[in-house]
Amino acid sequence: MRTLRSFDGFPLNLSNFYGGCAILLLLLLVVTLLFLLNRKSRSLLASSLISDSSNLNPRTSNTVTDADLKFLMDEILNQNHKWEDVIDKTNHHLCYKAKSTKPKNGPLKYWSMTVFNDISAEMLRNFYMDNHYRKQWDNTVVEHNQLQLDESDGSEVGRTGQTPLFPRIFGHEAGGIVESVGEGVTHLKPGDKALPVFTGECGECPHCKSEESNMCDLLRINTDRGVMLNDNKSRFSINGEPINHFVGTSTFSEYTVVHAGCVAKINPEAPLDKVCILSCGICTGLGATVNVAKPKPGSSVAIFGLGVVGLAAAEGARISGASRIIGVDLVSSRFELAKKFGVNEFVNPEVD
Repeated sequence: MRTLRSFDGFPLNLSNFYGGCAILLLLLLVVTLLFLLNRKSRSLLASSLISDSSNLNPRTSNTVTDADLKFLMDEILNQNHKWEDVIDKTNHHLCYKAKSTKPKNGPLKYWSMTVFNDISAEMLRNFYMDNHYRKQWDNTVVEHNQLQLDESDGSEVGRTGQTPLFPRIFGHEAGGIVESVGEGVTHLKPGDKALPVFTGECGECPHCKSEESNMCDLLRINTDRGVMLNDNKSRFSINGEPINHFVGTSTFSEYTVVHAGCVAKINPEAPLDKVCILSCGICTGLGATVNVAKPKPGSSVAIFGLGVVGLAAAEGARISGASRIIGVDLVSSRFELAKKFGVNEFVNPEVD
C-alpha cells in the first residue's frame, strides 16, 4: 500500500482517500435524487389531480389547497408564462379549473372557474374565505358580496380586470336626453339627444389628437373604476350606500351620470329606441370594416357571426363596395335578415 506525504507533512493513505471520495460521490448522488423527486412532487400540484373525497368540509379545501396556490403563485411570478392550464382538480362537489399568464415585465393575469354540485352558496363562500392563497389568487372574490354565483347551473367565474367592483349599475348601450350639464360643459345642453359611449375622448391626449386611435388616456374603458374622475365619488346610491359606476356609462337605469367626454350628441330627430345600439354594436362592426379592414370595391369579405356586430360589419362591407359578402353562422334563421345588410352568400358549418 502506498503512503504519500501530504502538503502539511502528515501521511496520506490512498486507500482511505479513494474510499472517502466514493462516499462523497454517493452522498451527492442521493442529494441530487432527493432534489429531483422534490421538484417532481411539487410540479404535480399544478397538474391534473382527482380527489376521491366524498364530502367537502366547508372549512377545508379538498379541491385547491393553500400549498397548490402558493406554489403556483411563486412559480408564475418568477417565470414568463403563456396562457396555460395550471390547475384542473375535481372531487364529488367541486371542479376547479384555472389558467394563468405572466407576460414579460407585465402583471400576473388569470382566469378561473368553479363548477359545483350539491353544495350551497354559503359553503362555497366559506371555501373562498378560509383559503389564504385562494383569496390572493382570486382577488375578485375576496368579499362575500363580490362572489359571483349562478346557482341555477352551478357555476362561478372569476377573472381579473372584468367586474371587480360590486355592487354596481351595469349597461353600456343607450340613447337618452340630456337632463342637465355640469360646469364648463359647452357642447351639450339640456334637451339634447345623446348617446353615452364607454370609450370617450378627452380631446387633449395624443390618442385623441391622432386619427389612428380612440384609446383616450383619460377616458378609455376601465372596469376597475366605479367613480367619477373629478372627485373619485359615485353619483349612485341606495339607502345612503354608494353604488359603483360601470365603464363610465351605467345605462341600466332611468337616469345616469357620465363624463362629458363620454357623451355624443346626435340628431334631435333620431328615434332613441333604434339609435341606442349605435353607442356600441353598430359602430364596432361598421368601424372595424370601414376604418380597419377597408375592403376594396369588388373584393370578397367573410363575416363570422351575424349578430348585431356582424350585421354592422356586413353593412360596412356593402358601403365599401365589396361584391361578395359571405355570412357564416350556426343559426340559419339569421340569414334572411342579413340579406338586408348586403350579405349575399351564407354558410352554416353544421349543415354545409
